[in-house]
Parts: sequence; C-alpha cells; structure tokens
Amino acid sequence: MKMAIIRYLIPKLRVDTYRHIRKSKETDWFYDEILGNLSTSYEFCKEDNTFVLDIEEDNEMIILYKLFVKDKGHGLGTMILELLKTYCDRYHKRLYVVQVINPAFFQKFKWLSFDGENTFEYKPQEGKR
Repeated sequence: MKMAIIRYLIPKLRVDTYRHIRKSKETDWFYDEILGNLSTSYEFCKEDNTFVLDIEEDNEMIILYKLFVKDKGHGLGTMILELLKTYCDRYHKRLYVVQVINPAFFQKFKWLSFDGENTFEYKPQEGKR
C-alpha cells in the first residue's frame, strides 16, 4: 500500500515514474548512499532529475531517513522539504529528519529545529490544519 505522503508528492513534483526500492544494485546511481533496510525507500524519476526518499509515515509523524537528489543544485531538495512542511501543516503531523549526514542543507530551513547531533524536527503550529 502506498503511503499518503507518496501520493501527495507525486503530482506536486511532476514525477513520471517511481518504484519502491527492494534491492539496490551496483549500477544504481544511489548504490553507495543507500544501505541497510530498504523497506521505506522509493526512487522517483522526473523528466529533468531523479531522487530517492527513504520515508515513513504514521498518524502522528513523518520520518525522513534519506533524501538523495541525483542532479543537485537545481532546488529539487528544497522543493521536497517545503512540500513535506506543507503536508505536515495540512495534516498536523510532526516531521523528523533523522540520521542527517549533510546538516548544512537542512540548517537553511529556519522552520526546522536541530537537536545538535543529527536530527531535525518540525512541529506544525497548534490549531493549524
């Protein structure tokens, strides 16, 4: 079953195709980046770029484990984060970005609070739906 967040992102990001990553091959562009459990990982292909999200959702929160963009520097990562924030506001869910290996990217989002180690969190404002 597809998660609601995936169904939300696909049209907003104009994704052409996507796949649930069950196993990574050495020929995959993200092979060196994505290791371990792949049960929550998806690869999304757009006409102009490709990205991987390792993401989970439940009734109260979204956990983003990994975000990899193949062709960096075009604002796709920023767009994805802003869409996640909008989704969290709409459905009143917390967003956790965990196991962060590139904190400089996430620190530019003033709405994310950093725990000082490797996790960022966003809490939607009370009453905002």
